[in-house]
Amino acid sequence: MKKSDERKLAGIWFEFDEWCEGYSEDDENADVIFELSDGSRYCATFFTYKNLHTLAQRARATGENLFGTYFCAEKPVFIERMNKQTILAVIHDIMSKGETDTAFCRIDE
Repeated sequence: MKKSDERKLAGIWFEFDEWCEGYSEDDENADVIFELSDGSRYCATFFTYKNLHTLAQRARATGENLFGTYFCAEKPVFIERMNKQTILAVIHDIMSKGETDTAFCRIDE
């Protein structure tokens, strides 16, 4: 069992805060970037489960990804609803399991 990540969340950016129009909490994907207390930065793209289905249907119609045969994203995180509360809970849960570096992309410069 991995050791809990003792670092604290120091700041977070949600892509959907930048959107001028509303979005569906049930059917969306968005990037999230966060910084921890030691200055390290991480990112992930969060997808709702329904959005994965929507993306597959769209790809079948457009021919992308071999007509929806596959979906590819770097370290995606799948969630039930796209909102700050859910995303924060997921980040804290993953950190408590010591899986920060496994689940998220480190983007330190």
